[in-house]
Amino acid sequence: MCPLIEPILVWRDGRTRAKFHDDVKIRKIVLVSTCGWWEMDNFGTVLRIAEEIAKDVNVEFSGAVLRPHAYLMLENKEKAKKITEALRKAGYELVKKGRMSKSLLEAISQPLISEKEYRRRLSEDYEKVKGKEKD
Repeated sequence: MCPLIEPILVWRDGRTRAKFHDDVKIRKIVLVSTCGWWEMDNFGTVLRIAEEIAKDVNVEFSGAVLRPHAYLMLENKEKAKKITEALRKAGYELVKKGRMSKSLLEAISQPLISEKEYRRRLSEDYEKVKGKEKD
């Protein structure tokens, strides 16, 4: 972000802020992020950073496309296809309407397996690796 932002600081909304260089035409920021863990709460830090950057440079934060336990999409082709289609629609909405619908964002973030199953699998995988280390 540094090449995009001028190192001239201003006081706005009770905080020190900056602005984009004049030739930077970014008007909106959207976060697109994946993670390997199950809970949506794992996106909290990166989401706060993206929102804060948008505030810092005085542009609209237009939402977040979040996909937890993304690697499991390889196992469930049917759900992966639905998620991919929801991604396409969300991108289309963002371009045409300037926003993404809550229902599409929820479809993109939908659980692929239960939290209980996720934890069981990860625990088993860890125990397998841990056992191999002893050999």
